[in-house]
Amino acid sequence: MRTMTAEDATAPVARDTSGGSGGFSGPTIGFLAVGASAFALLASGPRLLGTEGYSQLAVAWSILTIYASGIGVPGEQAVVHAVAAGTRHSVELHVRNRMMLAVLPLVAGLLAALFGLDLFGLDPMWWAFIVLGALSWAMLAVVRGELAGAGDFNDYGAALIVEAISRVAVIGLAWAASGPMVAAVLLAAAMGLPNAGAAAWLYWRRHRLRQGDSLQGRREDLELVEVPAIVPMSAVEAEAPRATQLGSLTAIALAMQVILTTAPLWLAAGSPTDAATAGLYVSASSYMRVPLLATGGALAVILSRASSTAAQGDRRGLTRLAWRSAAGLAGSTAALGALLVAFSGLGLTLIYGEGADIGVLVLVAMAVTVALFSMGYGMTQVSVGCRDGRRVAWIWVGGAAVTTALLALMGSTIDGATLALLIGVTATAVALAIVVPASIRSVPDTASPPRDV
Repeated sequence: MRTMTAEDATAPVARDTSGGSGGFSGPTIGFLAVGASAFALLASGPRLLGTEGYSQLAVAWSILTIYASGIGVPGEQAVVHAVAAGTRHSVELHVRNRMMLAVLPLVAGLLAALFGLDLFGLDPMWWAFIVLGALSWAMLAVVRGELAGAGDFNDYGAALIVEAISRVAVIGLAWAASGPMVAAVLLAAAMGLPNAGAAAWLYWRRHRLRQGDSLQGRREDLELVEVPAIVPMSAVEAEAPRATQLGSLTAIALAMQVILTTAPLWLAAGSPTDAATAGLYVSASSYMRVPLLATGGALAVILSRASSTAAQGDRRGLTRLAWRSAAGLAGSTAALGALLVAFSGLGLTLIYGEGADIGVLVLVAMAVTVALFSMGYGMTQVSVGCRDGRRVAWIWVGGAAVTTALLALMGSTIDGATLALLIGVTATAVALAIVVPASIRSVPDTASPPRDV
């Protein structure tokens, strides 16, 4: 033990998030609830708005999802890493500013629609709610990142549940509304307002907690407190380029979207009859990717704990976390995938309707792809926690390039597109398994006892 000094008060010290509030269960339940509310939104569209109105809802939801997955999620992950590693203050403002700047193209879309330009067939109302949804994501991502980085996974999961309940409530109002226009407004609101509500709840919760802790915090600031002899991160490491880390996370997220979402475009471009084939592929792949909804909470926990463990210089802990996470994610998603294949007749009929004729081998290949993708995503979180985001970003970008090339060659049929994704994701997962040990070795090993010479 040693006495805290004035320098320690400003030095970035890692948080130990292993003893935080909650674990995998809270965020996992929350992500499942959000996924269910999204399915409820999309399933309500054709029934309340008709074919044309639903197409606008689907396009608007897709645009907002691209923003959320490509900008919001990387921003949240950057905050998770910074808070867990003890370098939060400068990162949060940078992330929020960058996310706000990323809203500007959406504002341009709104202005273009107001001046009569047809962008993706969306009316100005839909663009307005896309912008509001993106702004709410910019608020929500930072505070969610704070909670996960601090290991407060109970509140993190609660925020997701608040979002899901709020969305379902607005959808319920849409069903009770009279006239398709009112229903359209409410369904558009269901895209973004739940995020804003969850963000407001989080800010209120954080304010209450800070009020409760302020007196104790001031008392400790006036005393010499005995603290463990933790070696703080170096000043160079604490001021590592924030744009590089956030840029790497953004590149990873966008590459993942390329891998997961572009196959239907190649199918639709294959022949005049492939529009129906693309729809069948979307239904089948969405059905087989249900296990990914259950991994969102685990991924948030892995990144938080990897960042904290790396900042403490615990290579052994990182190694255990990496391989246990990879095995756990691959095993759980594979088991769920096997169940989905077993009940695919009923499941695809409920989602797609009659005529969902797709081979069992294709479904098995999709299940293996999902398991490998989930395993790779978990290993990515560990490397990002080790501040090695740039290297894994190159791997994901390379995996996206390989997948795109294979889709260009064989993506005109469902069998070919499925095989292309399986090969691309397998190559990415293998490359990540090679890189993760190198990421761990790049962390200064300050937690291990010194060896006898």
